[in-house]
Amino acid sequence: MTLRGANWQGKIEFAEPAHAPNGVRGQIIDGTLAAAALLDGIPCRKGSQVAFFWGGQLMSCTLSQDTDITATLLKSDGTAQAPKLRCLANDTVRLDGLRFGELGGCRLAAPGEFGDMSCAAGERILISNGHVAACTFARPARLGPLDLPAGTAVTYYERRPSNFRLPAEIGPIAGFGLSLPAGTEAAFCYREDMPERLLVSRAAYVTVENLRLTGFIEFDCSADGRFNSGMLFEDAIIGGKWRQRGETFFRDDLRLGMGKSDSD
Repeated sequence: MTLRGANWQGKIEFAEPAHAPNGVRGQIIDGTLAAAALLDGIPCRKGSQVAFFWGGQLMSCTLSQDTDITATLLKSDGTAQAPKLRCLANDTVRLDGLRFGELGGCRLAAPGEFGDMSCAAGERILISNGHVAACTFARPARLGPLDLPAGTAVTYYERRPSNFRLPAEIGPIAGFGLSLPAGTEAAFCYREDMPERLLVSRAAYVTVENLRLTGFIEFDCSADGRFNSGMLFEDAIIGGKWRQRGETFFRDDLRLGMGKSDSD
């Protein structure tokens, strides 16, 4: 079938007239290309699964070649810049639903430079509301209160630090008053520079409350980010009781048998 100047095969989906602009019928929203095609100026690969927004604009496809795509980014003073970012062939590109033809996300073919931050080639970048929402640092950079090495994958929510994952081959890194081993993943408390949770490799640990912890570790955002629960990296005595490696315990367990509470 030929639609929009492109050849399609397999299952094809169309927008309901109520969703299409002016009730247009026969507007494709999802299909597979039978041959490479240029859609809204984007070169899409043969066999690519292609999606369109209800308005008819291209949403996503697999690129047939490295492609420069414009992205609107807002500076700290509110002014806009529109750099072209090179996206990698044979990977999925997603376009912005509000800015026609502009980049929403792709895997970069060349580093992207954004002031003090450089996003690495070969890694995915996401852009939302004129700001970088996800990136892998090409060189050391700062995320909130932390200085993080190249290779760290980071995300932002409402322009605030949200999550990060340290590279597997670099560590330990100082952060949140802790020594974070290589590969550690972390989430920030909402709009705070405190940890909400850590995910540490079972082969490594962080020291919290003088105990070596591994795996999933939680902190209390409503109590200045203090430790809430975690898994033991090794056998330990907690609250007067013997606990085995791999057991999960809670902050209150530290007080058991001691005749004290957090308010003491």
